[in-house]
Amino acid sequence: MNNILPWITDNMTTIVAIAGAVVILARIIVKLTPTPADDSILEKVVGFLKAVGLHIDEKK
Repeated sequence: MNNILPWITDNMTTIVAIAGAVVILARIIVKLTPTPADDSILEKVVGFLKAVGLHIDEKK
């Protein structure tokens, strides 16, 4: 349990890159589906990531 925080700090760049890639992939999937339910779930996830400091904004 004591090794978790050092591991996170050592691998922060990789963790952020993976989170960004997952959000980008999720945005692509959401845009391909016609239902608004997945749109709202993705926006909640993006809102959470923004709250913790990871801003992945969509280019418009």
